[in-house]
Amino acid sequence: MVVPSDYMVDIMVKQGLLQEIDAAAMPGFGAVVAPHDKPWYDPERKYSAPYMWGTTGFTYDSAKVKGPVDDSWWSIFNPDGPFKGSLAMMNDSVEVFNAAAYYLGIDRCTESSEDAGKIFKLLEAQKPAVSLYNSDGSVDRMAAGEVVAHMQWNGAAHRTKVQRPSAVFVYPKEGLSLWADNLVVPKDAKNPENAKIFIAWMLKPENIAAASNFTTYMNAIKGSEAFMDKALSEDPAINMPPEDASRLRPAKNCSPASVELRDRVWTRLKS
Repeated sequence: MVVPSDYMVDIMVKQGLLQEIDAAAMPGFGAVVAPHDKPWYDPERKYSAPYMWGTTGFTYDSAKVKGPVDDSWWSIFNPDGPFKGSLAMMNDSVEVFNAAAYYLGIDRCTESSEDAGKIFKLLEAQKPAVSLYNSDGSVDRMAAGEVVAHMQWNGAAHRTKVQRPSAVFVYPKEGLSLWADNLVVPKDAKNPENAKIFIAWMLKPENIAAASNFTTYMNAIKGSEAFMDKALSEDPAINMPPEDASRLRPAKNCSPASVELRDRVWTRLKS
C-alpha cells in the first residue's frame, strides 16, 4: 500500500499503476464526507480511499498585528499590508502561484502569457515586503516570533497555535488550495487482500482519528471528531468551519504549457 496525493492518484490511474480496490463498497465508506467521497481524480473511488487532507492559507500572530486582518489574500500580497517586513512565504512555486491566481481571479492552470504577467507583477510588488521564502521551519519561525505572518499548511498552523495561542489561520475568501492524501494498492502488490482489509479498517472513525492525532491533519470520516484530541478537533484550522467549505479549490494537473509559464514566473521572481 502507498499513500499518494490527489494529483498523483490521477497520474497513477492513467498509467495503469494501481489495482481496483472498490473503496466505495467497503464497510464504513458511507461515513466519507463530500467532496472526498467523489473526488475529481477518482470519482467512483475504484482505486483509492481517503486518508488525510489539508489546505494552504496563511497564519498571523493576532497579538503582534495592529488592527484587523481581512480574510483575503490581499493581506498577504499588499506590499504595504499589515505584515510588511515580517512576512514569510512558502518556497513553493505551485502554492505561491496558485494563491496569486486565486486573488486575481485567474485560472491557476492558465496558458495565457498575459495572465502569467499579471501574476508576476503581483508577486514582484510583494517581494520587498517578504522576509524570506521558506516552506520548512514555519512552526518554529512563528513560535519564536521571527515573523508576524507565514503562508502555511493548516496542519503547521495548528502546531504553531499550540506554541503560540495568539496564532490565527485564515481561509482566504478568494479561494485556497485543497490537497488530499489517499490509500491505494499498487498493481504489483504481493498481498492486495491484506491491504484492502487495512484500508477498510482505516475507514473506521476511531482508527482514522488516531492518524489525525498523529499527523495533525483532518481526515474525511464523519464521526472521527469524537476520537480526536480536543485541541485538534476544536481548532478551526483543522476542523474547518462549514461556511468556509466553498473557498476550497481541489488540486488539478495543469497542462505542460501552463506548468512552463508558472516555472518561468517563479524563476524570474527568484532571480
